[in-house]
Parts: sequence; structure tokens; C-alpha cells
Amino acid sequence: MAQRRKKSSFTNLSDVLGPLVADIKLDQRLREHSLFSLWPYIVGENLARLSRPVFFDHAGVMVVACSDASCAQELSLKKIQIQDQLYKAGKGMNVKVSGLRFDIKLARYVKDEEIKDPIKEASKVINIPDIAEIEREVDLKPEDLRELEALKIALINDEVTDPKLIDRILMVHKRELNLREWYRQNGCPTCPSCRLPVARLHWEAGVCANCYIQTVR
Repeated sequence: MAQRRKKSSFTNLSDVLGPLVADIKLDQRLREHSLFSLWPYIVGENLARLSRPVFFDHAGVMVVACSDASCAQELSLKKIQIQDQLYKAGKGMNVKVSGLRFDIKLARYVKDEEIKDPIKEASKVINIPDIAEIEREVDLKPEDLRELEALKIALINDEVTDPKLIDRILMVHKRELNLREWYRQNGCPTCPSCRLPVARLHWEAGVCANCYIQTVR
């Protein structure tokens, strides 16, 4: 007689957050952006300067813009290791990473001034302090703190064993939460598509830079 499999005691992040996630689309976009922000840590600063994650396709494949063919080739040689790290981080953050695609046709997004680091680029338009000052100035809401703790638990339960990677994921996600709250408190616009507060909207499309990518790719 076949032995009944013992039910896993692991807790999925979406189950832990539950009522904390009032808007799935907004929360998903925030978590995807946090995962994108890990790119320099995963591939190294040199390759990160020549490439940039831009979106997930319908199958959950992360599409990465590459500045040229040599960059795409170098990333392809490290694809298995990169994908493994992204899969582990994404699993804990409840973001599906089913594969990687390196695309030199999207090279313009590596160099596009409008979609670079949101803090540095937005500070050219509005007076945004550096992230350390924002963290001192902005107190996260209790639900944000619970979300960070739930994320930490989920990462450990999903067998992310590298403590540095866990710390990096938590730091990046906390930064996103701090920045989002700072935008909200300082009257910055809200993207009508993803409904996240942002420093500025694309002058023609009227959406944030990340949503703009989705419309023109």
C-alpha cells in the first residue's frame, strides 16, 4: 500500500500575506520590480551596466535587454547559474521565473535615460533625497513591516540558503516600500496602469516607465 505523502509544512508567501495584499496587480508589480533590482547583485556590476531586465512575458520568462551581442553571449554562458538564483529569489517573493531570454533588439532600454534607476532619474525632476535619508524620514506602515517579515519567512521556507541573498532581497524590497511611501506622502503621481505612486509619468503615454515598456515592446 502506497504511503500517503506528508503534507508540506512550508508556507507560501501569498498565503502568509493574504489580506495584506489588497490589490494583486499593484503588489505583483512591486515584487517584480524588487526582483529586477537584484540584477546587479546576481550578474555583477559589469554585466549589469550592459543589460537590464525589462518585463516578464506571458509564460513567466524574464526578458533581459542587452546592449550588444557580446553581452548577450556572456550572459547566455552563465544562464543556468543566473536562472537558478532568480528562480530561488522569485519563488520566495511569489514571482514566477520560468526562464530567461536575452534580447539585443531591446538594447535601447539599457541606455534609455528615462527608465534607469528610479531614484537617480526622478531626482532630476523632483527633489528626492537619497535612500538613506528616505529611510530615516519615512516610517513604514505595520502592514509593510509584516510583509517584510512574511517575505523573510517565505524565502527561508523556500530553501533560499544564501543569507547574503536573503538580506539583499529584503533590503531591496524595503527600499521599494520606502520609496513608494515617500512618493505617496509627497504628492507624486500615480500610474493609471499599475496604480503605483511614481516620481513622474511618461510625457506622452501618461504611464510610468515600466508600464510604458509593456506598451511599446
